[in-house]
Amino acid sequence: MRSLKLFVFLLIIFPNLIISLSDSIRANDYLRALEALHKNDTTSAIILFKGLIKHNNDALSNYELAKIYAGSSKLKDFSKAYNYINNAVNKDEKNINYKLLQAFLKEELFYSSPINKTYSNEAISLYEDI
Repeated sequence: MRSLKLFVFLLIIFPNLIISLSDSIRANDYLRALEALHKNDTTSAIILFKGLIKHNNDALSNYELAKIYAGSSKLKDFSKAYNYINNAVNKDEKNINYKLLQAFLKEELFYSSPINKTYSNEAISLYEDI
């Protein structure tokens, strides 16, 4: 009981302690994911970025996953990339890099399937907006 009181007391005095520990863990996971990419271990990077998105759902992790999937030659991976980049743009609408990747993916999806006819105009609009 005494340790619980001490814990609550510390939370009241140092509320940022838990937040900073959480941020530190997230930053560590992000760096591990980038290191995995540097070593060409995309499987580990994908797992780490997905974990970050599950717990934090930040724009940067969505963007990194979108870049990984955009590098694939499979159409289903392009669709995944498109979903992740949309999440990133929705979270940070002013980021030019996110918008450029989103426009690129819309353009590629337009050329990959006749179903995606509207993506051409949307891509052009995005490029003009940037």
